[in-house]
Amino acid sequence: MYRVKTYTEVYVLAADNKIDYAALKELLLEKDEKTKTPERIDEQAVGKLARPKQVKDNGKDFVVIDGKLGGWDYKLAKCCSPVHGDRIFAFVTINEGVKIHRENCPNARQMAEKFGYRILDARWLDSEQDSLYQADLWVTGYDEIGVVNRLTDVIFKELNMQIRSISLHPNDGIFEGTISILVKDTGSLDMLINRIKKVKGLISAAR
Repeated sequence: MYRVKTYTEVYVLAADNKIDYAALKELLLEKDEKTKTPERIDEQAVGKLARPKQVKDNGKDFVVIDGKLGGWDYKLAKCCSPVHGDRIFAFVTINEGVKIHRENCPNARQMAEKFGYRILDARWLDSEQDSLYQADLWVTGYDEIGVVNRLTDVIFKELNMQIRSISLHPNDGIFEGTISILVKDTGSLDMLINRIKKVKGLISAAR
């Protein structure tokens, strides 16, 4: 279909608008079906495809994530909800652009083993100040009157943070579930976790 020798050349053609993404998807799927270990796509070529900012540190390229994730270039992965300050990596998907994952994402090992050639090193822009990131916390507590009210009061009134959603389920006197909260960075997230752990009736809180 295209006179190229490596998949790096395919990405360069896509970046120059000389190949459509349907064709790129087809080629990637064809490659993934092969049993041999796939080559790692050249970072510079993938960077050109996704049009990210890049910096060098000791000669190593990093995709720079600044929190302004407009368009299709960057998306924060929902499976691990990275927050500014987390150790992260960038993963080139077939049809959803570049997704940013935490290094300890539950899916990280599988992605590295099967699609290592699509992974790029990434880091946050240190000067980013105003962006908010969704952090998902798993909480458990005693199913008693007032526990959830105390928990939300700490988040809203004391820490002045926004709650995106709450999903709690009682079972035999214990509730468990998730709370999604908007935070600035890992520092504010750690402060939040440490504070709500002290709420009377709460048993545990963790990402």
